Amino acid sequence: MGLEGPSPRYVAEVGTLSLIDSNPMAECIISLTTLVKKQTSPFAPFILSFKTATAETGKRYTSVQGPTQLRIYFVRTVAFYTTFVDGATIENNEGENEVGEARQYVCGKIFKELWSSDDLFGFPMPRGCYYRAYGQTQELNLVFDQKNGLSPGKYYQLVMNGVAMDEAVTDGEYAQIFTSDDMDTLPYTAIERGIAKLYRAPQEASYGSEGVRFFSPDGIKISTGSGTEMLELKGGTALRLALKGDIQGGGIKANSILRLWLWPLTQWDVANRCTATCIPYDQVSYPCGAVQDCKGDAVIPNFQQNYLRLVLPATMTTMTEFVSHTLEFPELQLPKGGFFASRLAAQISKADDTKPHYTVSVGDFIYKLPEEGVAVGKLVDVYGDGDQRPFKGDSQNLVYVNIVLAATLFSAVQTGDAFMTLTLPPGYECVRSQDVNGMSPWRTEDTLQVFGDNIPQGTGSPDEGGGTRGWSVKENTCTYSLRQNAVIYAGSSLYIRVTVNNPETALKRMDTSNRWQVNLTSKGSHQYPVTFPSVIFKTDGGKFSQNKAVLGKIQYARISPTNFRNSLGPNSISAGYLSVFFQTEQGTGVSSSVHLQAPTGFLFEPCEVTDLEDVYYGTPGQTGKPTSRLPGIVSCLYQTVPFNHAQIKLSGALLSQSYYGFRIGVQNALNYQASQRDGWRIFTLDDMDYRVDGTPDTVPAVEHNASALLAMSVTSTKASFGLYRSQLNDQEVNRVQVKISDTLPFAMSGKREVVTVRPLKVPVGMKATLRVIAPIGYMWEFADAEFRWQAALANSTPSLIIQDTTAHLPGRVPIRSANVLLWNTESQYLPNETYGFEAFIRVPDRTPTASLNEFLFEFGYDGDSLATRYAASSVPAIPVRALINARLEYTTNVESKVNDLIFQLETITAVPSGGAISMVGPPGFELPEVCNFEVPSKARGSEYQVEPTIVRTM
Repeated sequence: MGLEGPSPRYVAEVGTLSLIDSNPMAECIISLTTLVKKQTSPFAPFILSFKTATAETGKRYTSVQGPTQLRIYFVRTVAFYTTFVDGATIENNEGENEVGEARQYVCGKIFKELWSSDDLFGFPMPRGCYYRAYGQTQELNLVFDQKNGLSPGKYYQLVMNGVAMDEAVTDGEYAQIFTSDDMDTLPYTAIERGIAKLYRAPQEASYGSEGVRFFSPDGIKISTGSGTEMLELKGGTALRLALKGDIQGGGIKANSILRLWLWPLTQWDVANRCTATCIPYDQVSYPCGAVQDCKGDAVIPNFQQNYLRLVLPATMTTMTEFVSHTLEFPELQLPKGGFFASRLAAQISKADDTKPHYTVSVGDFIYKLPEEGVAVGKLVDVYGDGDQRPFKGDSQNLVYVNIVLAATLFSAVQTGDAFMTLTLPPGYECVRSQDVNGMSPWRTEDTLQVFGDNIPQGTGSPDEGGGTRGWSVKENTCTYSLRQNAVIYAGSSLYIRVTVNNPETALKRMDTSNRWQVNLTSKGSHQYPVTFPSVIFKTDGGKFSQNKAVLGKIQYARISPTNFRNSLGPNSISAGYLSVFFQTEQGTGVSSSVHLQAPTGFLFEPCEVTDLEDVYYGTPGQTGKPTSRLPGIVSCLYQTVPFNHAQIKLSGALLSQSYYGFRIGVQNALNYQASQRDGWRIFTLDDMDYRVDGTPDTVPAVEHNASALLAMSVTSTKASFGLYRSQLNDQEVNRVQVKISDTLPFAMSGKREVVTVRPLKVPVGMKATLRVIAPIGYMWEFADAEFRWQAALANSTPSLIIQDTTAHLPGRVPIRSANVLLWNTESQYLPNETYGFEAFIRVPDRTPTASLNEFLFEFGYDGDSLATRYAASSVPAIPVRALINARLEYTTNVESKVNDLIFQLETITAVPSGGAISMVGPPGFELPEVCNFEVPSKARGSEYQVEPTIVRTM
């Protein structure tokens, strides 16, 4: 700024500074416990409290996206100052005075307790704290992770140690509170600013024989007489306090006022009235009398009643070092939450409530177990939020855990004095992962679906700040150990991102061993630890669950369409049916369900489920398992949320290790996308709609046993079906037909059969690859010279000619393996030509029942868009000539008894008159030389005709 001329002027403008007043914060109070001036050794806690705004100002709390801070300035330390929890002076520390140095152990050094009226999230778990001291100012900062700040319209309390000096007066303004806006985008903006006033001024301490004073060091002592130095407070347990007075300070006289502060202050909320009995040192020589008054009172008006105020008996003998009366509280109203080993604080004052003296209890430490239901343990159960690897044996599965502790966990003396253990069901393995972009792998992302658009989210995360982040793992336990001074506050909502390896065996949701639990261990202020009972995860449902199912793996799943063509629009829908096959691993129990998950774009409208053709439910014989109908189809419901799927409700049970098949209507998508081929899944569910089994990978369209030497990509064989531009066969035209010379099994005939594919036409001209897949069990078996593919044209080789074709098969002789023929080089096909081929094949022992008995033809099977995926169709094959549905019933199984046998079987081919059926029994059974067949009293299975028979025993 220049100094020449009539007035100063700027040399240059470097920027603009705008000062904006923050919105005023309501109900900011500093509430002392003891009113003793300059109280140190021991230090006494106070509570800093405030309420966040509602209305327009409060809305900002629900929209801020980045990290936030709560900044507290004690601005006149000559009147009032705060100390560390252990009473040490808060001075500037170069390692703990910057936002980047904020750590949770620093919070534990400063704040004894944090509490909020927010029943859902509590006081948000800070990412960390840091502090500064300069001049007459102490600056305390709590840093919150993004979307994990304060809530609007809630009360907040922070318990710290502090000292009120001579200058402190009622309504003195000794602290300023700032709730910061987004630290990333608005680092210098506050949502609210509060001026905290001292609620009550301190008083001069006791002195001289006219006052009242506790004896030191055991002016108030808790003793149970058990010698454990630990007293568990629980229903029916009386609290006994032995009091002694310092006679040089006046002792403890009749009519004195006694205050007992119950720690932790934010946990206790006693009744308005209390019962206290004075047990005299000696009833005759040193009587005590009746306590005149006992009531509960609050450090902060109208909040938790966290201390007792007593008027001691009027006839009580003065207590000294040698005369000690005992106060007994038989029916103290205990907190619902819990706390680890702790002390009590007490203040004695004269009858006119002046000249106070303050002390802390000695003797036994007190602790309390939390009531059932106060702590929260549950798992996020929203589709897409973790558990993406839910199957048995899966590794690196992510599970999100929400925990709210019922007691503050604090490591007072050294690292490991307190720890939290998360125990998974047997078989799980907890995994320690590496940091992700410098962030703790245990920290939950703020993008989970469970949070929706809600801010704040309650995503507090225990974090030591480096290295292992405080976590250790062993088998099925994940343990967070607190470093010295680190703390996790009661009531704070925690979300933990847990990486697990799933058990090697499936585990149902309703299995009694499928229990997740968390427990706490801490020494509190004592030298020996206490472990609280485990909190078993529980929930009422909704977006959370008490456990996760470890899914069994569905095997031999297939989904095959009748229509491969894509839809062209709402007025040209390409609809058809899907034939679905699968084998369960586990049973479901009755009232089960099947969910069929489909890629986006495929519609189950209307949702119609039917059985397959009867042949698929035939009993294949002792070497194979039958395919069953779904047990009682009740309904089919199409749902697009949270994923695209059909829900098939059943009345019966799906049995373990059993095959099932059904058919469902579908509308095909408008376009082909490669992702569609990874989007089909099958799940079975129990009567609670909990998943039991599922397909770990997408469900393939075809079943083949071709060797790896056959050049087919994983996408084309392991992936689900893909759409094509055209359907080879439709209601108007059949462009491909298949004929098998005979379907007698190769194992019986010993000879290969001829498969004739004629006609083979294409709907449009194309340059394409071709794949033909026979039903599973069939085996192509021919030499190149045996493959007929030529039309009867000039210069054709007679042995390679297939009649009634107009052109040579462009691809000529295919490569082959098992049931697959492959023309993997693109060839030109014309729509006005009739192609065909003949080849030898081995017929299997039975008709496939766990997949379609159809030949599949695909032009452009390896195309990556509809431009090169030309046409496809499946063509039914006739059944294999093998007996099915054979069954034997009998009337007795007693040795040597005459038995009536009832036989049932189903033939594929008619048995002519004069033909025979041969039945062979096991050794030891005797049949009469002459026996007669009779028609059973009730026809079984298919309808059949009874003809005259001649029976011969062999």
